[in-house]
Amino acid sequence: MKKLVGTDGAFLLKLKQTNNWFITEKKPIFIELDGNLVPFFMDNIKQDKSEPIIHFDNILSREKAVSFLDKTCFYPKKLLVNTEITPTLENLAGYTLVDKASSLELIITNINLIPGNPLLEVIYKEKSFDIPFLNDAVKSFDAEKQIIHSNYPEGLLQSLLDMV
Repeated sequence: MKKLVGTDGAFLLKLKQTNNWFITEKKPIFIELDGNLVPFFMDNIKQDKSEPIIHFDNILSREKAVSFLDKTCFYPKKLLVNTEITPTLENLAGYTLVDKASSLELIITNINLIPGNPLLEVIYKEKSFDIPFLNDAVKSFDAEKQIIHSNYPEGLLQSLLDMV
């Protein structure tokens, strides 16, 4: 842990990976204490340029946090997101969404960032409509070709299209 941020026990972490890796899930971070890996749970993650600012749910004061400075942290690499190859929700406009369940190819024209329920504004055969962005439905993407392969629940996209 690189340095303290604020007065409530938040830390700026130094990642060994390149500048484009981000922590996006609130999974436990293991901190090496006296030779043992101890899990600590995050209650908040922010990103400061390329380095995450993490607040743990049981480190509530700057005084307690000081003892964790310069400790080594471990976080599963498979949970890190590389923004060089992973598009963010905000920049999906222009991508084509190819859905396996419905066999539809939709062009994403806009993203409506409704808290807790982001919507993708899409076009199909000159019909424009909104679909929910379901993280679990995204199976793969090709950032170079701007294609997202998805598998939305059976019938969902077709029923939304039929309502237009």
